[in-house]
Amino acid sequence: MLRQASRGLRLVRSHAEAWGVIPDQIAVLGFSAGGHLAGSISVLHHKFRFEQQDDLAEVSNRPDATILCYPVISSVRSYGRAASLCPRRCLNAGRWRQGPHAHRGSFNNLLGQAASEAERAAFSLDQHIDAQTPEAFMFHTTGDTGVPVENSMLYAAGLRKAGTKFEMHVYPGLPHGIGLGDGGNGRQGSPHVGTWHPLAMGWLEAKGWVRAPGAAAQPTPPVL
Repeated sequence: MLRQASRGLRLVRSHAEAWGVIPDQIAVLGFSAGGHLAGSISVLHHKFRFEQQDDLAEVSNRPDATILCYPVISSVRSYGRAASLCPRRCLNAGRWRQGPHAHRGSFNNLLGQAASEAERAAFSLDQHIDAQTPEAFMFHTTGDTGVPVENSMLYAAGLRKAGTKFEMHVYPGLPHGIGLGDGGNGRQGSPHVGTWHPLAMGWLEAKGWVRAPGAAAQPTPPVL
C-alpha cells in the first residue's frame, strides 16, 4: 500500500499540468487505518526506497499537506525518540509490548502478528516525524475507544517538536468510525462534529491553496 501511495503521488505530480493539478498543492487524507497510510507516506516518504528506478524515480513522493481523521499512529508503549527503532523500554521478556494507545489490528494487518519489535516501531509514526514531515490537519473524538485520541495528540506533539505547523480539533464524545461526523449514512454524528470538513477546507485556503486553472469546480462545503 505504501508503494502504491508513493507511486500515486509521483504519478499525479508528473501529470499535474495535464490533469489540472497544482504540483506543490497535493494533500493526502485518511481515516483510521487509512490515516496511518496517509501519515506513513507523509513521515516516511524520504526514508524508504519505495520503487524501482523508473521514469518517475526523480519525481517527489512527498505530500504537501496531510489530513488525518481519527488516525492510527502509535504502536509502542514508550513514545520518546531513541537511537534504535525500538527502545529497550518497549520490550518485555523479549516479546512485543503493545502500547496503551496502539490499535493492535491495524499493525497486525500491516505487518503480521509475527512482526519484530523493530518492524512495529518503524511504523510508529510519532517516533519518526522530522522537519521533512508536511503540515497537518487532524480531527479526533474523545469517545473513540478503538483508536484513542492520544494517537492524534502524539502526532501533533511530534510535529510541534519538529517545528512544523498543524491544526487539530478534538470533539467531545462519539465513537470510532464516524466518517464525516455529521450523522449522515446512518453513522453517529452531530452538526458540531461535522464542522471538521469545512474547517479542513479553510485550513487549506489559509495556506494559500487555490483551485488549479482548468480544474473542475467543486461545490462549496456548507458551513454547519
